[in-house]
Amino acid sequence: LRTPGHAVATSPDRLAVVSIGERDEDGNWPMLVTVEGLDHLSGGDYYTLFMTRKGSKRPVICGTFNVSDKGVTTVRFSVAYDVDRFDGLMLAEYSRAERENKPLLRAELT
Repeated sequence: LRTPGHAVATSPDRLAVVSIGERDEDGNWPMLVTVEGLDHLSGGDYYTLFMTRKGSKRPVICGTFNVSDKGVTTVRFSVAYDVDRFDGLMLAEYSRAERENKPLLRAELT
């Protein structure tokens, strides 16, 4: 992985752009996440961003968030694990009722 890195995931009606910054002196990697075209979720539902690795069925969570409407929303995350171990990102919608994440968008880290 080339760090800092970024990923862009699109579908006909959704967009997610993730930028990963330089690791800080404490070992944390800042992430700036900008999404567009997502619906506001309620009832305990929210969006989850995961880092993924080819050949692994276990994604690692970056953070969770919600949006107010289908406009542009930007959130900041910080992760302490080594982002160089991962090669992709997945944006998912978490359903509290079903207790599972439904993948919405995927992208390779570049």
